[in-house]
Amino acid sequence: MRKFGFLVVLFLALLGQGRSQIHLGNNHPELQWLIFETPHFKIIYHRELSQVARESAQIAESSYYSTTRALKVHPKKKIVLVLQDTDDYSNGESNPLGHVIQIWTPAMPKYTTGRLRWLRRVIGHELTHEIHFWGLRSWTGVWSELLGLGTTPDWFTEGLAQYEAESWDLHRDLLLRVAWWSQRLLRVKDLQGFVGTDLIDSRLVYEEGHSLVRYSARRWGDPFLPDVIASHRRLPLSFDWTLHRKTHTTERKLYRVWLDSLTQHYLQWKKGREFMSDVARPFPTPFQGALSIRWAPDGKKAAVVGVRRFDSWVTELWLFERADSSWHRLGGRDVHTQTSWLRDGKALVYSRTHPGVSLSQINDLFLYDFTRRREIQLTQNERATDPDFSPDGGRIVFVKHFPGRSNLMILDRTSGRIRQLTDFPLQTEVFAPRWSPDGRRIAFSLVDSTGRRVVASIRPDGTGLHAILNSGYDARSPEWSPDGRKIAYIDYRFGTPNLFVAAADGSSPEAVTNAFGGLFNPNWTPDGKRIFVTVFEKRNAVQLVSLPAEKRVHPNFGPLTIPWTWENHTVQRFSPPRKPTAISRPVTYLSRKNLQSLIWIPLVQKDDRGYEAGFFHYLADPLSEHALQSTVTAGNRRLSANFVYTNTQHMPTLSVGIGQNYTLRSDFLNLSGVDFWERSRSAFFGFQLPFSVGTNEHARHQISGEFDWQVSRPITGKWRAYAWRLRPFRGNNNRLAVRYTFRFQLPDVGISIHPTTGFRFSTTASWADKLLGSKLQYHEFQAEAVGHLALPFRHDVLAARAGGFFHFGGWEPQAPYRISSDRVRALPTTLEGTRQIFGSAEYRVQLVRNLRFYFLRMLYFERITAALFADGGRAWGENLATLRTGQPLSFAASGWRTTVGTELRVRVWPLAKVGLVVRAGVGREVEPTKSWKGYILFAPVF
Repeated sequence: MRKFGFLVVLFLALLGQGRSQIHLGNNHPELQWLIFETPHFKIIYHRELSQVARESAQIAESSYYSTTRALKVHPKKKIVLVLQDTDDYSNGESNPLGHVIQIWTPAMPKYTTGRLRWLRRVIGHELTHEIHFWGLRSWTGVWSELLGLGTTPDWFTEGLAQYEAESWDLHRDLLLRVAWWSQRLLRVKDLQGFVGTDLIDSRLVYEEGHSLVRYSARRWGDPFLPDVIASHRRLPLSFDWTLHRKTHTTERKLYRVWLDSLTQHYLQWKKGREFMSDVARPFPTPFQGALSIRWAPDGKKAAVVGVRRFDSWVTELWLFERADSSWHRLGGRDVHTQTSWLRDGKALVYSRTHPGVSLSQINDLFLYDFTRRREIQLTQNERATDPDFSPDGGRIVFVKHFPGRSNLMILDRTSGRIRQLTDFPLQTEVFAPRWSPDGRRIAFSLVDSTGRRVVASIRPDGTGLHAILNSGYDARSPEWSPDGRKIAYIDYRFGTPNLFVAAADGSSPEAVTNAFGGLFNPNWTPDGKRIFVTVFEKRNAVQLVSLPAEKRVHPNFGPLTIPWTWENHTVQRFSPPRKPTAISRPVTYLSRKNLQSLIWIPLVQKDDRGYEAGFFHYLADPLSEHALQSTVTAGNRRLSANFVYTNTQHMPTLSVGIGQNYTLRSDFLNLSGVDFWERSRSAFFGFQLPFSVGTNEHARHQISGEFDWQVSRPITGKWRAYAWRLRPFRGNNNRLAVRYTFRFQLPDVGISIHPTTGFRFSTTASWADKLLGSKLQYHEFQAEAVGHLALPFRHDVLAARAGGFFHFGGWEPQAPYRISSDRVRALPTTLEGTRQIFGSAEYRVQLVRNLRFYFLRMLYFERITAALFADGGRAWGENLATLRTGQPLSFAASGWRTTVGTELRVRVWPLAKVGLVVRAGVGREVEPTKSWKGYILFAPVF
C-alpha cells in the first residue's frame, strides 16, 4: 500500500508540471475575483472582465428599470450577477436560491441574428427570470417561488423572459415556421418543461413560448402578464386555473387560437417561396444534420461537418471520397463548421472544442495531415475558431475570442507566430473569414458595436477595412468563387436566410434562392459551376444541396412579419433614463463575506426508530467557493446530525465532514423483538481532482482521496446477553482510501434510461491500520467497468457491467458486505461475503421515444425502453453465517447466483420538470433455487 501511495504522489507531481495535453480542473484558483455594487445589483467578475463588467452594469440597471415596471414587481434585495469568461461557451442561468444570475459572456454571433447585442440579450433574459421569481414570492419566502415555478409551464417562463428582454428575430421565425410546416410543433403538454428534448425541441419550447406570450399580450393587453404572475402567486397550484381565472380560457384553447393565427400567417408567407427539395440537387450524407461542406481544390474529396443524431448533437468531421462515394471520420469530435483545405489537398485545417486550463471548454486550431494520417494541434488555449488557409498555404487567418469582443488573427505556419490583424472595440464580433483566391483580401462577417451585420473586407496587412455587402438586414458567410470574380454569401433581406451572389467588390448583388426554409454556409465547387449550401426546411433534418451558380430568382412573396410577434413592447413602453449607473469602487471578492442561506427544508421521516423531525440547510456564496450542508434529525431521544463543508477555491476540491448517526442492527443475529442500536460518530477529509489527458472533450478522469475516522459503539445493554462470542465490533475504524475513475460519454437525451454510448471504469483501494489509529485493520480493493455498444439498427444497445470487491483483514460483523439487488436483480436475498464478483449483460430496446402522456397534469410519461438481462454474482469469505464456525466460505463452495429476466423502464417527469427513471422487472433465479421474483427500482440504468 505504501508503494501504491508513492505512485499516486508521483502521478500528481507529473500532472503539476504543466504538460500541454494534461489539464486539471474544474476549479479556477488562477482567477482574481472582484465585486462592485450598483443600486440594484452585486456584480462579481474576474479581473479580465473589468470592461465587460462595467458595460454589464449599465445593461443590467436599464433592463431592471424596464422589466420591474412592466411586471410590477420590485425585488426586496439586490440581485447577484456573476460574469465568467473561462469557457468558449455562451449562456446564462438564473437561480431562485440566493437570486444569482450566472452569465458566460462570450458572444454567439453565428447563431443569432438581428441587432440586439449578446450581453443585452442574455442579461435581460436572465433578469426577467429573477423578477418573475420575485413576483411569485410570498410570506413563505423561497418556498412559494419554488412551488410557483414548479407549477408554471416552461413555455410561459421562457417565453416571458424572451418577450420582456429580447426581440422576435428571423432565426426564431425560421425554426417555428419549419416546425409548423413539418407538423412537428410541440403540443401544450410538451411545452410544460424540457422533457427529454433534443436541441431542436428545446429551442421550440423557447420559440413557441415566446410567440404564445406575445400573442397573449397583444390579445389581452399589457397588464395581462403581471396580473397572471400576481394571481399565480396567490394560488400556485395550477397555471391552467390561473389562466382561466384571468382570461376565461385554458392553455389548450389559447394554443388552438394561437396556432390558427400562426397557420393563416404562414400560409400567406409561403406564397412565392421555393423548397430546395424541388429546385436543388440533394447531396446524401451519413448525418441527420449536415452543417457544412468544403470541397478540396481537386474536387476529388470533400470535408463535411455534421451531427449524426439530434439526440446527442455532437459535431464530427467526415471525409467524402468521390471515387467510391465512401465516408470516413477524421480527427476528434466537437468540430466547428468552418474548414479549409491546403491547395495541394494534403492537409485540412479546422477548429474544435477541447479541455483547456482547469478543464474549461476551449476552442483551438487543428490540422489533419493526410500524408501522415494524423491530427496535429496548431494552437494551445488560443480560443481560436474559423480558420482559412491563405492561397499559398503559408498562413492561416482565424478568429480569436477576447473578453467582450473577437478579432481576426493570422498564424504563420513556418514560424508559428500569431499576429493580430484587427482591433475592434467592445461588443464587436467577427466570424467566417475567407481568403480571396489571389491572396490580396480577406472577407469576413462583422457584427459591429451597434448590432449592424455586414460582410467586410480587409487586406492581410490590416489596411483597407470596409464593408462590401450591407443589405440593411443581415449579410454573412462570404465565400469567394474559385476565379475570385464573385462572392457568394447569405442574406436575410427576404425574411429568411437566402443565398446571394455579388461581384467581388460587393456590387450587383443577386438572389439565387427565395427559400421557404433557411440556407447557410455556402461553398463553390472547384469548377465554379455549382454552389453547395446547408438547408433547413424539415424539422428532423438539416441537409446539403447544390444549386447551379447561374440560378437567379425574382422574389414575389407574402408578408414578412407577424404583426403580434415582431415588436418589443417592454423597451418601447418603459424606456430607462439615459444617465450613467452609479457604481461602487471594485474590491476583492471575499467569499466568506458573501455567504448566504440558500434553502432550509423541514424533514419528517419514519424509520425503525419511529418518527423523526429535523431539517436540511444549505449555505453557500454565489461562486460556491464555500458551501455547507447540514442535516439534523431527532427522535426517540436520539439526535442525528451531519455537516459537510466543501471548498472549491483551490485545486483540488476539498471536503470536510463530521456526523453522528444511529443505526438499527437487529438483523445482525436475525433475532426478532430485540433492538440492537449502534451509534457511530465520524469525520472525514477528502479531495477530488478531475483532469483530462489529450484533447477529447468527452473523456474525463478523476483522482479522489478520503480519510475517514469513525468510532462505533453499541448503545443497547442486551448486546452481551445475545451475542455470545459473536460480538459486534466497537471502537475506531479509521480508513484511508484512494479512488480513480474514468468516464467517456457522449451527450444523449436518453442517458438516464437508454444510454447508447460510453465506457466507465472506477477502482478504489482502502487501508485501515494501527498507524491510522484504527482498532480495525484491513485492506480492500474494488473495481467496476461498464460499457455500451449501439447497434446499427433502430436504437438497440448491448450493455455490460462487471466488478469485484475484495476485503482482507478485520471487518464489522454488524455491517456485512453485500451484493445488493441492483447488482444481481430478482434475488430473494442479498449475497454476503468479504469477497465478491458480479456481472451483468443486457440487450436494450427503445420502445417509445416519447409517450406524450401527461397524467392529471402531474406526471409526464416520456421514454419507454425494455431490456433482457442476465445477472450473476458470487460472494465468499467471511459473513454472518461463518462467524459461529470460524471457517470462511471458500470460493468453490460459494457457488454462482444467476438470474435472467426482463425489465421495463419508464422515464417520468413530475410536473414535467425533473426526470425520474422507474424500473419494473421480473426475473428467474437460474441456480440454485430456480425461483421467480418481481421488483421495482427507482434509479437510472448503468
